[in-house]
Amino acid sequence: MSALKTLRPYQKHAIKTIVSALNSQKNVVLSMPTGSGKTIVALSAALEHAKGARVSVFTRTLAEYLPWERECRALRVDFSGHVGRDRVCKFAPTTDEKIRIDSFKPQQKCKECEHNLFKVEDDWGALLKGRLKEEFQEMQRLGVESWVLKWKAKQKGCGYPFARDAPTTVKLYTHLTYFLLWKYVGLDTQIFIFDEAHNLASVTRKLSFKLSTSTLTNIITQYEELRRFGEFGSTQKLRKRLEEIERVLDFLTKLLEVARWKKDELPQPPFEFFEGDERVQRLISHTRLVLDKPDVWKAHKKLVCPKCRHENSERSSRCENCGEKLEKENEQIRAVKFIPVDPSYLVRSLNADRWILLSGSMPSSWYLSNVLGLSNFEVVELNPFEKNVKYFLDTKLDMSYEKRESVRDEAIRRALSLVANHGVTLLVTQNYEEVEWFKGASNVCESQRTTIAQVLEVVNQRCEKGEPTLITAVARGKLIEGVEFKHKGKSVVSRVLLLGVPYPNVKDEEFKEMAQYLKQKRGISTWELMLEDAVIATKQAIGRAIRGPEDSAQVFFLDKRFKRLFGRLGINRYEVLTL
Repeated sequence: MSALKTLRPYQKHAIKTIVSALNSQKNVVLSMPTGSGKTIVALSAALEHAKGARVSVFTRTLAEYLPWERECRALRVDFSGHVGRDRVCKFAPTTDEKIRIDSFKPQQKCKECEHNLFKVEDDWGALLKGRLKEEFQEMQRLGVESWVLKWKAKQKGCGYPFARDAPTTVKLYTHLTYFLLWKYVGLDTQIFIFDEAHNLASVTRKLSFKLSTSTLTNIITQYEELRRFGEFGSTQKLRKRLEEIERVLDFLTKLLEVARWKKDELPQPPFEFFEGDERVQRLISHTRLVLDKPDVWKAHKKLVCPKCRHENSERSSRCENCGEKLEKENEQIRAVKFIPVDPSYLVRSLNADRWILLSGSMPSSWYLSNVLGLSNFEVVELNPFEKNVKYFLDTKLDMSYEKRESVRDEAIRRALSLVANHGVTLLVTQNYEEVEWFKGASNVCESQRTTIAQVLEVVNQRCEKGEPTLITAVARGKLIEGVEFKHKGKSVVSRVLLLGVPYPNVKDEEFKEMAQYLKQKRGISTWELMLEDAVIATKQAIGRAIRGPEDSAQVFFLDKRFKRLFGRLGINRYEVLTL
């Protein structure tokens, strides 16, 4: 592990502290800002504690694999991981109305697939030293996702089961893989690492799933076609397949009755685990979760707009997004969405494992314990870049909901007067409506259609010309989490302007149900939930500026209500803003 020789003193101290906690049978919450080396710290500590046993890493998205793959290379340990079969399988089901039956094989298991790079009875030791040695080395060089997609494109054989099952020291997955497809993780994992772990606060809400009449009808049609095709055969293997198809069809048909609002009770899934069609696997996994713990799930009837696919309430006569007329009697636009209301559901199952949670904006210990139900952990918190940030507070502006329209013009004036004359000024608003206030003045205004690639291209072009850039984004939006605004390897965000405290929308149906559940079951106030949510969103916005030890920035809090958050944010020094 030669990379350890280049670690900074604070990183070595963090590793030592984490290993000590793990060896004392404690879990660890690691809070370090992006760019401070929390990835190498967490991975080094986990490997030292595991002493050669398996370490499994969970990132929020596949794209977030990359830093972990990079650190694995630096530490000279092999990695492999799960990328999702439906993204790479040659026989993945199609959504087209006309399907090719001979290429649609949802019952085809990886171990039986002729497209597989290896056979299930093959010896892994011989494979990695023999005919698949070069492919394994290529996966280490390219990364899991890039390697698997490359093999798919070249049709040299399916690399999905190879990338998933290769016996390596480090395994890479996504959060929901742990909770829904846990059998891919393996039973020999010594320690689990969760990156960007502040998202675990909302991972339960992300388990929401929708039973759509149109989608289920399409899947059922495909399976019926497959059944008719299979009836022409007579082999024992095919008869077994037909039995499985019948069980799937029965399950899907009963789900369709729920989606059409004909029935309320979900059917029992026909399998505990189903490898073959990940659409069906997800339906089985989600259905089982609801049936296992029905009291933490709420069912909402929805009308899905046929034009823009927006989910509307069952009372809507027109689409809330595009205005399209909704025919309530049309069963094809009906759907039912299941939403869990207990944030600790599933997340508290982590208590049975040894883990490290890491993020630059972790929730408080109180929230982790009382809301997420986690226990037996030690917090390791380091912020070596704190001296690089200068804070300013506007003690006069009040951006509360009932006052924001009356101070709109003044808020716009104050914000635009603080735009830096170099680099990027990131203006973070409370909602998309406020983003529109700055449409004429901003170089980039975030919308639902904005892509990160487009924004980074604008930033790069303007930086090349030496022109300042104003980006107006929304708290919790796609530009505020995990995005790096860099040019020539250095952060170009010189100022962050937070216009209004980013409290969650208390009128949001999902938030209201969660808050009501926590108040009834655990006596937790809605105000505490709002404060915690606002602190995490604020930390994420500030984190866009400082991405390394050489970066510096100014942060302007344009709302006097921010002062009540400073204790939770760890801010004890600031200047009063005079405009």
